[in-house]
Amino acid sequence: KFERELADFNLDTIVAIDDTTIAVGFELPISGSFNPGQFAPDIVEEIRLNLPSTQLRHVRFSRGTLEYRLISAIQGDLICEFALPGLSRNGAAELIRIETNPGTVASPFSQSGSIDLAGYELALTGPSNNDYNVVETILGIQVDPAASGPAIVLLNDVVQMELKFVEPGVEYADGYFGQHNYTLNESVELDASVNLPQGTLDLNGAVMNVY
Repeated sequence: KFERELADFNLDTIVAIDDTTIAVGFELPISGSFNPGQFAPDIVEEIRLNLPSTQLRHVRFSRGTLEYRLISAIQGDLICEFALPGLSRNGAAELIRIETNPGTVASPFSQSGSIDLAGYELALTGPSNNDYNVVETILGIQVDPAASGPAIVLLNDVVQMELKFVEPGVEYADGYFGQHNYTLNESVELDASVNLPQGTLDLNGAVMNVY
């Protein structure tokens, strides 16, 4: 019996999610003055990853970082909860909570952070659960109950969330990975690689049955 591994294909070479920055703009559908504790309707947006030859439905990360930055020009103290329902670890979906200070168009509020992706799973099937390469995002906004005054929201004000995948490594993936061609060209010296048994056959006491 002879066994030998001809090739070891690293999943990263088949399923590649490049370093990329995605800006998601959440346009508020309301305007006016809002008192502390008031909520705005949740805003749902879809992000379609640019993966030309790959259609991913689910991945599990072995490494990498998700960097994020929230930018707000809204004049008020807010509590922003940015949900990624498809990004989870140990069954718990990721929720990013950021408390903002008042900002303006000329001088917006900005806050950054990062998530270690090792051990995280990402569903890319979107809100319909039958798509591919789609990340669902939900932004919930509340005027901080502890704010000293109301928040002023102008028509079409935008809260922007920037996401950046940095050196993501994939441990497991489900989907269509495109077509790949590989050439294997190996030769094996059997006399050097195989440990052939040596010895003699002792016929003393051997029995032969003839039928």
